[in-house]
Formats: sequence, structure tokens, C-alpha cells
Amino acid sequence: LKLQFLYFIEKGERGEMKTALVLVSSLALASANTYCEQTFTATIDMVRFEGKMNVPIKPAVEPGKVLFLWPGLNPYQGQGGLMQPVLTYGADYGQGNGKWGFANWFSDCPGYCHDDYQAVEEGDTLHFYMQEKEIYANGSSHWEMGYQSYNYPNTRSTFQVYREAHGVSCVWATEAEFYLTPEDNPSKLPLSYYYTWDLKATDRSGKDIPMKWSAHIDDPQGNRVNCSTTVVSNGTTFQTTMLSYTPFVDGCSTGFDRKWNEQCTAACGCNNKDGTPKVACDYCCSYSSGICQREHGPTPPTTTQQEVPKTLPHPRCSTDASCEYGN
Repeated sequence: LKLQFLYFIEKGERGEMKTALVLVSSLALASANTYCEQTFTATIDMVRFEGKMNVPIKPAVEPGKVLFLWPGLNPYQGQGGLMQPVLTYGADYGQGNGKWGFANWFSDCPGYCHDDYQAVEEGDTLHFYMQEKEIYANGSSHWEMGYQSYNYPNTRSTFQVYREAHGVSCVWATEAEFYLTPEDNPSKLPLSYYYTWDLKATDRSGKDIPMKWSAHIDDPQGNRVNCSTTVVSNGTTFQTTMLSYTPFVDGCSTGFDRKWNEQCTAACGCNNKDGTPKVACDYCCSYSSGICQREHGPTPPTTTQQEVPKTLPHPRCSTDASCEYGN
């Protein structure tokens, strides 16, 4: 049995975030990493990375394990510190039981830390960014992380990172970090796919940095990723990354899908509140003979209680990066 050291986060008596180094077995680790990666040479001086992501439909069955979905900067040990806006389900980090939560995380505070978790709604769109603010005399830098909900604009937060030790040398556009074996637990995975789009990297001169993503799939039977796919919704083209999960049907029965549907836009939740199209409809939808049918959409509020463990896992780097073990 392989033993590894990990950092965990818990709140102190006054609500402060504390880090604790604990010993866990490899059985507690995420089963696999599935992500889109872009690495950079030393000549590229990135000062901002931003994009959008959707909030998938919750699993049909409560997973009882943590599901993390995130993009991030500098995911490998020695790259300065991992900044990651993290969408979370399966454990209550402060967002409430049975709810998606969102927070900004950093891996070297020292140790992992994050701002307060907020609940986010299924089917929503979240805009995130990471922006360099200042360079210190020792070469490290101050960054600001932030996000805002597209449909619920009061759901937003900023988070200051003061210990980014190096410039950006690697970006993950999307990552699925699930603490269960996906192919053995299909009903405990998100019901709809996870997308990131409008991904934009900017250098110090204000110019866009071209992004060429490469796919990394540790477990193709459980999660898959397409790092360059196009979704067209009511004439709007989304150039996206897409994470899909077994059994790879987007949570839909035969004859149903989550594509934008002109006849059933309202019934199937295909538009944002301002009328612009979503990357995917909230419900699996079918239209025939003037009738809209829908299934597997946002779930009603739940009062199900579950015990919250004293320590919760944090999203980490790739499985071959030593920063995963708290270094």
C-alpha cells in the first residue's frame, strides 16, 4: 500500500483557514486526471488568463465523494504555485449539502488555501480570471483571482495571491479530479458535460497568446476530454473544451439531447436570463409534433443531511507532480 502526504484545509475556532499535513493511503487519491494542457516557453510572459465554464447538472445519486472540476495555472511542482478556480460537488465546503460550490484556490499560502465557498446553480455560466497585479523585488508576484456568475451576478468573489514564485509556464484549461472510480459509479457522476470556453491568455504587451491544447486522459473508460470542439447554439459559436463521462450520453435517453432547441428554449432551459444561448440546455430535450419533452435537468432543493468530515481533500496537481503530496 503506497502512503503519501497531503495537505488538508480546516477552519480554526475563529474561522481562519488552517493547513494540516496528514498521512493517507493512495486509495484516497483521485482515481485519474483528465485535462487539457498548454505549456509555454520562458519567452512568453503571461499576465492574465480568463474564460468561462458551465455548472453541470448534479449527479443522479449523491456520490459521497468529492468531485472537482477546474482550470488552473502552474499545476506542476516547481512552477511557482498552483492557482485554480474550483467547481466542487460531493462534500460541503461551506456551500451547503447537495449543492455545487465554487472557490478560488492557491497551493502555496503556505499550504493550500481558498476564499469562502459559494453555492452556484446548475446550468449557470461562470466567468473566471487570474490577473497579475504586481512583481516584487525577489521576482515573485501578486496575482488576483476572481469569478462572477453570469445569471446571478451577486455571486462573485476575488482572492489575492501574494506568493506566486514564478511566471506562468503551464495552463490546464480543464481538469476532472474525481475521488471515485468513474466507470464503476456512472450514476454518481455529473449528469451533463463540463465545458470551458472563451479561454484567453494575455501577455504583458496586451497581446493574445495563441493556445494549443493537448489532451491527457488517464482513464478513457471513465472520463474523456476533447480539447477543441465547436458548439453552435442559436447562431452563436462556442469554441470549447469538453469533459464527458461514462456512459458518454450527456445524461440523455435515446432521442433526447442538450443541444439548443428553438421550439423548446424556455421549457428546456437553453438560454441565459438575458436571452443569450447557453453552451448546453439545462434539460435533455426532445421535440415532436408540437410537443416539447424534457428529462434529467436541475434537481429540486434537497434537505438531505450528510456528515461533513473534519478534513476535506483539496484539488491537486497531476498524479506525477510532487506538489500533490504537500511539498
